[in-house]
Amino acid sequence: MIKEKMVIPQLKSIMSPDLEYGKFPKDIEDCAVLIELTVGPKDSEGEEVFNFTAVTTKYIFNNFNSSWGRGYLIVKEFSWQEIENRINKLLNHCWADDWNGVTNKLKNELHWEFENYKE
Repeated sequence: MIKEKMVIPQLKSIMSPDLEYGKFPKDIEDCAVLIELTVGPKDSEGEEVFNFTAVTTKYIFNNFNSSWGRGYLIVKEFSWQEIENRINKLLNHCWADDWNGVTNKLKNELHWEFENYKE
């Protein structure tokens, strides 16, 4: 049961600098597409930018020699609907006592706009 004061993350927007939202790559089974999203507290103002690469298994097989896994969503074929479903599933598991706790959980899978920021 989620406590009343828990911060629940919500997808605010999704886009790609590589591909117009709703469009598909030339080969949906062999591609890598950078995805940027804004996430903020549910029913609240404010948002922060996260990103990852949606990459197909065929693309990995044909192009990767080695790589780390953080920042990648591996899919059989590119689908905006599948990507949004996966993002929302991730967000459903990242609620915390405060926004800092949320971002710490999201950073396990995604790149965060402030992760290398130093005051």
